[in-house]
Amino acid sequence: ELDEATSEIGSSLLVVGTITEECNDIYPAGTVFDQDPVGGETVEVGSLVNLWVSTGPCPEGEGVVEGEGIPEGEGVPEGEGIPEGEGVVEGEGTVETTVVPYVVGKELSEANTDIIEAGLVVGDVSYTCDDVVPAGYVISQNPAGGETVEIGSAVDLVVSTGPCPVEVPNVVGKDQSEAQNDIVSAGLTVGTIIESCSDDYPAGTVIWQDPSAGNTVPLSTPVDLIVACGPCVTIPDVYGEQLTSALSTLASYGLVVDDIISVCDNDLPVGSVAGQDPMPVTNTCILPNTTAVPVDLYVVCGPCYSVQFPYVVGNTASIAATILSFNGFNVDDIIYVCDDSAPAGYVIDQYPPSDINTPPVINTCNLDVDLVVSSGPCP
Repeated sequence: ELDEATSEIGSSLLVVGTITEECNDIYPAGTVFDQDPVGGETVEVGSLVNLWVSTGPCPEGEGVVEGEGIPEGEGVPEGEGIPEGEGVVEGEGTVETTVVPYVVGKELSEANTDIIEAGLVVGDVSYTCDDVVPAGYVISQNPAGGETVEIGSAVDLVVSTGPCPVEVPNVVGKDQSEAQNDIVSAGLTVGTIIESCSDDYPAGTVIWQDPSAGNTVPLSTPVDLIVACGPCVTIPDVYGEQLTSALSTLASYGLVVDDIISVCDNDLPVGSVAGQDPMPVTNTCILPNTTAVPVDLYVVCGPCYSVQFPYVVGNTASIAATILSFNGFNVDDIIYVCDDSAPAGYVIDQYPPSDINTPPVINTCNLDVDLVVSSGPCP
C-alpha cells in the first residue's frame, strides 16, 4: 500500500520523490508496483525514491491498437496549422492550488504522507542537530504551513539528527566538586570515579578524565574520573620475617607499627610475623592528615595447643591467682570495680571467660588471664 511504502521510506531517512499512477493488470489499485532506486540499493541519507502506483486493471481496448495509427497521407496538410492568433489566450486557463500542511514537529515519515496527501511533493531534505527536536522529526519547512501553492509544488524540509554534540571540558587538576560542576554545566554526566594515589596532585584533585578534554561527544555522555587520594606508599610483605627484621623493613618504607598481636602458629618459629594489616600493596594512599600508614603485626608466640581456663569467679583475688598458677596460667591485669553484691576483694569476672560447668577449649599460646575484682559496694 502507498501509505505503508511512504512510511517505510521515511523511517529509512529517505524521501518520497515522484509518484506516478498507472493502470496495472497485476497489482490492485493503490499498490506500489515499481520503484527507483530499487529495494536493496545503498544510497545517501535524504535520497529520493520514485514510486509507481497501480490505479487498477487497464480498461480493455484502451491505447493504440497494434498496427493502427494515422493513415498515410491523412496528417495535417502542408502549410496548414493553427491560424495565427487562435492559440491559447494569455492569462486564460485554471491553475489548481492547495494549502501546504503544517509538518513542523512531525516525524519525517508522517510529514511525507501529509505532504503527498495534499497533492504536493517532498523537495530537498536536509539534516541538522537540534537540542530540542528529537532525531527524525521536522525542524522547519519551506513553504510554511498554511501557505497556498500550486498542486505539485515541492516542500523542502529540515530534519533533526538529535542533540548537538558538546565539547568535553578540561577538569584535570581541579577539585573533584568543581570538576563535577563543570561536567554537568557542559551538558554531560559524571561517570565512574576511582581513587588513586598521586605524588603530583593534592588529595581530592582530578588526575585523569575520559573522554579527554577537547573531544566532541553526544549530550549527556558520562565522563569518568580518577581522583587523587593522597601521596603514594608501598606496604611491603613481611610475612615470615622475625619481628626485628620486619620492623626494619617497614621503617625503610616510611611505615610505623601500630600494634603487635600475639598468635599461635604450628608452622612458623616463635617471634616471626604470621600476618599483617594492611595487607601488602603497591602504591596505596597515605591517609589525609597523617604522615605514615600504621601497620599491625601478628607475631607468633608459640605453637597452638588446647587449654581449659579455670573458672575462678567467686574466689578472692589471691586464691584465684593461686588456682591459675597451679594450672599453669598467669594473672595479667587486675581491674577493680564497685559491686553491691560481691564483697571487696572477690573476683566477679575474668577474661578469657570460662564457664563453671563447660570450660571452653581455646587454641592459644597466651596463658595470661585478666581478673575483674570487687572493690566493695558502690557509693
